[in-house]
Amino acid sequence: MITSLSELLEALRTKEAAVLKRHDIKHGPTIGDMYEGLTRDIVGRAIPNELGVQVVEGFIEGLAGEKSNQADVLLVKGEGRKIPYTDKVVWPIRDVLAVFEVKKTLYGDSLADAFTKMMKVAQLHKAFEASGGYSGKSIAFAHKNFARATGFYPKFSDVSGLPEPLQMIHHITLMEHLAPVRIILGYEGYVDELSLRKGISSYLLGQGPGPDRGMMSLPSLVVCRNNSVLKLNGMPYCDRQDDVEGWWNTMASNAENPTRLMLEMLWTKIGTELDILLPMDDSLNQEKLAPFLRQKYFDGEIDGRRQTGFMMDFIEHLPSVDVEPEDSTWTPHDTNVVESVALMRAAQDGTLRCDDLDFVEFAAKHGTTTSSILESLTQKRVMGWMNAEKTIARPIEESFVTVFTPSGKTVVSDQSGMLSLWAEQQLFTRKPRRSKD
Repeated sequence: MITSLSELLEALRTKEAAVLKRHDIKHGPTIGDMYEGLTRDIVGRAIPNELGVQVVEGFIEGLAGEKSNQADVLLVKGEGRKIPYTDKVVWPIRDVLAVFEVKKTLYGDSLADAFTKMMKVAQLHKAFEASGGYSGKSIAFAHKNFARATGFYPKFSDVSGLPEPLQMIHHITLMEHLAPVRIILGYEGYVDELSLRKGISSYLLGQGPGPDRGMMSLPSLVVCRNNSVLKLNGMPYCDRQDDVEGWWNTMASNAENPTRLMLEMLWTKIGTELDILLPMDDSLNQEKLAPFLRQKYFDGEIDGRRQTGFMMDFIEHLPSVDVEPEDSTWTPHDTNVVESVALMRAAQDGTLRCDDLDFVEFAAKHGTTTSSILESLTQKRVMGWMNAEKTIARPIEESFVTVFTPSGKTVVSDQSGMLSLWAEQQLFTRKPRRSKD
């Protein structure tokens, strides 16, 4: 459903933006009001009325009463406080699902202004989290995002037993899950995907290092015209950490439909916040994401001083046009009968241990080892290691589906909806067998 709806809303956004551009109005605040109003209308159309969330404008309030800059568009639940004689409200950060900063033209100083305002929201969120303000909120979805990024899925109480880099990634993932989605939306400005990437990297490099310069300070999505830069924080886009060198792609760019990216983020946030299942996508075509920013844990000396933390690296160029693009169609993981049996055993028992005697005997009977089977399943991210020693693993999702295709292929996925769509497509595209004479 997201693909179809986003195509309609993106067409509407583009059409109405062109109408606004033709209006001969010179008054800056009024021009801003026009584009902010259009954005509120598009966001409002994207959210089902029965969910009980609202699209408003106003201020975000932290635990101690500190406030953000005025937000152009807020997606909220619960109740706020109306500012007398205005249409604006003050909303507690705990109940803010998303915040938009809208710019008619996004470039240079306006980009810097938007980033500064979004950083203020991040600071309010960070202070609120540190005070225990999010106590009671479920973080199970974030824990699974961590597993999909790293291949490790310990119990919450056992995260401290993982290496320091993994503990930090776990903390980042939880913080991103709890934070409002933060979107910068520019209707004009940077003309293409590459110039938007260069504009953002130039701004961030100019800021230098600091306590508020990490991943959490960055917006979730930056849109200019039809181009976007987005976070791969699991909400919902995610990339896996490089098992060899330790790099983790944390931002990417895209030049397709920005409204689809926006809807994916908003619906994921609403679904996890309200604990509801929103309609699945109606297409197997995934967004083509070009890695833009990556980070890696560093522990060593710089200029004679001991430094620990994540270092960031900007990927300057887009993939070459001479390189054959990867197929962006969603597909399940190829597997085999041995792994399928192991998965069913894991689903039944909850975990699988490498030293389990029955499992060891089963693996040996099929010419392999328990660690090889589990390593393959964790690489597919249908299971995750529960400890740093990689001796126990468990399924990431409570359920998964294995499909045996007519061609003899065996596939597995814990995304049952997408797998059903894929299987249906396989049946429709399968050539009929010729009957024998």
